[in-house]
Amino acid sequence: AGPVFWQQMELADQLTGMPTSPEWLSTHPSHRNRSSQLDRLIPQALELRENCACPALSSPDPRAVFSETV
Repeated sequence: AGPVFWQQMELADQLTGMPTSPEWLSTHPSHRNRSSQLDRLIPQALELRENCACPALSSPDPRAVFSETV
């Protein structure tokens, strides 16, 4: 759900025409970079969940739902 949140934030900025400063001027990563970084970490997080015998996550994957609606 984290990557989807940041994708939604980026989309909202685009739709409202909000100007975005270059990331190097910001104290925070861009919405796109936050989303991408979380996407890269998900496989590790899922592996950790499995190794710790955590209960299964609910379906469908929020990232897939967001991709289908945009």
